[in-house]
Amino acid sequence: MPKIAHISDIHFGKTFDVDVWRNVRRRIQEFNPDLLIVSGDVVDHPRPFQMMAVKAELLDVCASCSSEPELFIVPGNHDVRLWGNLRLRVWPRWLERILLPEWFERIMFSDINEAKEKIEAELGISLGLNENCKKLTWRRRLKGLKPGNWIRRYVKASTCDGRVQSCDRCRNGGIWPTESLHRRITIVCFDSNPAKGRGRAFASGEVGQSQITRLDHGLRAEQSQACPKTCKAKNTDAVLLRIAVLHHHPLPIAVSAASFRTIAREAKLEPYLVLRNSGDLLQQLQNHKFDLVLHGHKHRPQFARLELNTDGADPYPLTVLAAGSTAKADEDKANNTLRLLETEPNGRLAVRTIERGEIWSDDEEPYREELPKLKQRAFSRARELTKRTAGLLRWETRIDAVGNVNMTTEVRKIRLLHGAEVVKGFPFLVTIPSHGQRFNDLIQLDRQYQDAMELMWRAEDNNLYALDDVPQGQRGYCWIQLKQPLEPGSSRAIDYRIHHAVTNSIAMNSWELAERARLDARLKGRDHESVRRYVAYPADRLLFRLVLPPSLADVHPELRCRRAPRYPEFPLTFLPDVAMETATADPRFRTFDHFEIDDDLQGEEQHKLRYIPQELAWELDIENPVPGYVYELRWKVPKGNIADVPVRDGTTVRQKILCDFRDRIREYSEAEKSGAGSPKLAEVDRECCNLFKDFAATLMQDLAGVDPSERQAVFLMVYDSSNLELHAVRSCLSWSIEPPQSFAVPLGGGIAGAAFLQNKVIAWGKAPDSKSLIRPKPLPGLDPQYVLALPIFYIGQNELVIKTGAVIGVVTVASDSVGSQIADCCGETAEAVKRRADLQLSAQAVVTTMLHRLSRQSVPNSRPTP
Repeated sequence: MPKIAHISDIHFGKTFDVDVWRNVRRRIQEFNPDLLIVSGDVVDHPRPFQMMAVKAELLDVCASCSSEPELFIVPGNHDVRLWGNLRLRVWPRWLERILLPEWFERIMFSDINEAKEKIEAELGISLGLNENCKKLTWRRRLKGLKPGNWIRRYVKASTCDGRVQSCDRCRNGGIWPTESLHRRITIVCFDSNPAKGRGRAFASGEVGQSQITRLDHGLRAEQSQACPKTCKAKNTDAVLLRIAVLHHHPLPIAVSAASFRTIAREAKLEPYLVLRNSGDLLQQLQNHKFDLVLHGHKHRPQFARLELNTDGADPYPLTVLAAGSTAKADEDKANNTLRLLETEPNGRLAVRTIERGEIWSDDEEPYREELPKLKQRAFSRARELTKRTAGLLRWETRIDAVGNVNMTTEVRKIRLLHGAEVVKGFPFLVTIPSHGQRFNDLIQLDRQYQDAMELMWRAEDNNLYALDDVPQGQRGYCWIQLKQPLEPGSSRAIDYRIHHAVTNSIAMNSWELAERARLDARLKGRDHESVRRYVAYPADRLLFRLVLPPSLADVHPELRCRRAPRYPEFPLTFLPDVAMETATADPRFRTFDHFEIDDDLQGEEQHKLRYIPQELAWELDIENPVPGYVYELRWKVPKGNIADVPVRDGTTVRQKILCDFRDRIREYSEAEKSGAGSPKLAEVDRECCNLFKDFAATLMQDLAGVDPSERQAVFLMVYDSSNLELHAVRSCLSWSIEPPQSFAVPLGGGIAGAAFLQNKVIAWGKAPDSKSLIRPKPLPGLDPQYVLALPIFYIGQNELVIKTGAVIGVVTVASDSVGSQIADCCGETAEAVKRRADLQLSAQAVVTTMLHRLSRQSVPNSRPTP
């Protein structure tokens, strides 16, 4: 992030200390700033030779830094008046411009290379802040024959020196103030020397009203007015800081004196030093949300924070940094200062004050800006960038026992500011993990807002579709279409609330997380889960609520604050094009995983996280969340009730036996259909097929309703860790002779996946008002009204091991009849619980018998044709 070196009141002349300057120069080179700001009084008297020496030195300092800092400079009273107080006047004015030109502006903003080479060659010295230039010998003066003549001849006011400030000034007609944008910092430089009455102003200052007025009209150089040089500034809309630079002090400088006599003397001098219209200037700087005011003049370093609560202006504190002199031999050590300002990655300011260019001790901590000020600046800058704001961003996440997530997103009082474009709708992005699943019918607009807007789908072809009619193969995102466009600058605001859900997205224990890491390299080594909210525009308040299931009651979420990598630039995901890029991007970018941790903000906001035990809920309430940041609640995934290693290994062996059995049956069926000669099915395989077929027929008969047209299906689903899916090893359909050859559900998916992960029997029934996110996988020819899932456990020492990692698979039975007796298995009545237990034990016995028979023989994967 940008770094700034600030010096002032060099006063190159008799009292200038060359040794101190060497130290100051060395500290600047070590700091490697991006900007070098000089706030006036570079010389004792406005003589061209001394000014040439100062500029040559400053340019050389910039060239010697690897960061190649940009130089910004303003005139002080000593740069335009003799002894800083007197201005010689000649009439008529055109004669004055010839005899007494504005040497500061002519030298500091023009190309001096030719004149510099001529002077150095004639005098045999190097121009700079050195002893040779500080005091020319009579011999050099005679030899040079008035070097000012060369300066007048070779330094032309029309030759821009190519610096950012010079180019912007040239394009704007050479008037003050100058405004430049460099490295995301806006620098506005004022001439605080009075334009009128210069001869009677002494050392006091005044920023002309025309300069203040121009703040309201924009100062940036017009690109249509060409500059002779190529400006190096790269403009960007994202502004990190606004800095005002002038010479005279806009606030009173505190006097640290040993006696009342000294204080009285300082008080008498103040009317001859003061910036006379400082109130007007500071008010305008606050109105335009400036962050820093850098100045010099009184040779007293001072730090001040100012906030003017004027009518029509939002409170916005100004930080005013007064610099001491740079290298004066007649000043106290504490008043010879160099200021080093560093913007941390989040934009937070750190300020170091170096006295007499001495080495900064590692034990000395720099001043660091308060985080509330940082947040206030981020909020203000984001308003300018996004031209919109909201009163409340509310995000509630409810996680159920299987890791399905119900979310409510609410936005209140979103409105457009002046300068925005008319808005006809908003993107609504739902980010899901690779193993999760979103159902469009679960994205619902709250009823109270349906008269003002509707939910649509915006596809890659930029067309809008109904959520139940999304074209195949068209990626995109949900879109909130307004029935009445939102106008910029209007007092009208928009509210909306959307309920949406993502299934199978949160790992509930470490076994599940480790399983998912088999196929997703991004999860390797990860031990946590999280929910997050990206803030794309400024809001007064963020309310983040996380409701956990009882199985996660002991977790303790921690707050993570992460910022955009190029902050203060950040993805404006409320813009359709940016939203499409985000929705269709690499998953790492869709989930903002590439954002950077902000430890400072995280530590500040963490204490605002509170727990509500009776609701198993965590709440985070933040004022002015920082736009461009992701606020994330993260917790360590609990170990859970996981079986030990021998049991898990035994479970895997049994799963492999059943999967091999499935492969042999499939190979036999495919060969038989092809007519190319079929392999002989092993007797044990045939026995197991018949055993499951008989069990399925009995199960369907036992659970059948009175409807003669009822359709039922029974599956033996076995977990395959190689692809994290439950595969149908055997299946029986009441209406079809040929069951599906391939039927699978992902880990945690469907009713079978829920029973597999929860280690319990699940009886599911379709209900119009059901809020359950568990739903069966669609099966051709069957619209399930009821599904019963019976997990099959590993048996150890003649008892079931009902633990995670010890579930071999699941037997499911589904029916399309509302009269199915599966309904008797629903609920928590004693009869329903007993019925479920009995059916589970029956399924367990059948599968155990099949495993016993299959494991007693070594059955090859294929058999030779008889």
